[in-house]
Amino acid sequence: SAVLLAMELKPENRFQSVAEMREALHTLQQRKQNTEKSPAEPKKQKPQEAAKAPEPGKNRMRWYVIVTLVLIIGAFGMYYLTTTINLAKPETEIPEEPIETETEETGPTEAEIEQANRQKELERKRQEDELERQRQVEEQRKIEQQEAERNRLEEEQRPLTFSSLRDIAGNVYKAVTIGNQVWMAENLNVDRFRNGDPIPQATTRDELVQAFLNKQPVWYYIDNDPAYGGQYGKLYNWYAVIDPRGLAPEGWHVPSASEWDVLSNYLGGVNSAVGKKLKSTNGWINNGNGSNTEGFSALPGGYRCYSGGYVNQENTTGTAAYWWTSTTRDDREGKCRSIEYKWNVMYRGAQFKGCALSVRCIRD
Repeated sequence: SAVLLAMELKPENRFQSVAEMREALHTLQQRKQNTEKSPAEPKKQKPQEAAKAPEPGKNRMRWYVIVTLVLIIGAFGMYYLTTTINLAKPETEIPEEPIETETEETGPTEAEIEQANRQKELERKRQEDELERQRQVEEQRKIEQQEAERNRLEEEQRPLTFSSLRDIAGNVYKAVTIGNQVWMAENLNVDRFRNGDPIPQATTRDELVQAFLNKQPVWYYIDNDPAYGGQYGKLYNWYAVIDPRGLAPEGWHVPSASEWDVLSNYLGGVNSAVGKKLKSTNGWINNGNGSNTEGFSALPGGYRCYSGGYVNQENTTGTAAYWWTSTTRDDREGKCRSIEYKWNVMYRGAQFKGCALSVRCIRD
């Protein structure tokens, strides 16, 4: 009832602040204390009023009710005031949690369908282009293989142009045209210079060493066996190659390193199968024979060095061919070219000028 009574108070009768409410409660408490300490003189009551005066216990009960009501009203006033202050503060927006709503599933739109179809079309065209590119690459590879095979057959079947020449000693040699050059198709086997002067023969290690120290020209037979001269020709030291009296026949000369390079480049370069094309079809050990497509007929004549016996990698005939060039490397070495049975390339190198190597001549 007290709460309802407080709620029914008019707004103008309500407390406006906590301080006002406290002041009202304080005033009530002082009035109560004054009443208990100095009670007012009782009014003279008429006989009828005296008969109606309430009992002391009932008065105390009334005060308790009044105080209780005041406290309740004060508490309600504080609650109302606090609520009013909180309402006056700016409200903080509390983010609302997204409400999951079930949406009705719908199919793709026309724009999405069109975009997907466009992507499929682009992917299809890309795959077709890739397949076409691969087809063209494969077709080009086949064309190149056919061209290479045709060139190989043409090389094997084309007629070789051979000629002949004669040295000062009357030896006849076969010659072959390779590109724009004409090469001897055999190793030189002459024992005198072009002017008729004899070339000394070295038969021992000491003679090779002495010729190197004196820078004198000499020639040498493999294993000192004249029978080998007809197959492999003679071996010459570098001083015989550059002797001004002329080692090569008339109209011919010992090729320089650059002239050897012209030959190898015409056949594909030093790192290609030049050696296989130049090697003879027989005479090489361990299936090291070549195709001899150019008619050069390179034979494994080996070499003899002034430091010891006739040497190849396995110290036997049939393993390698060495030819001098007319180009010097330094005071001790001259440049040379070589082919081995193991490989199909032609090597560039140098040997001591006292070593004895084969010689091929090229036409002037």
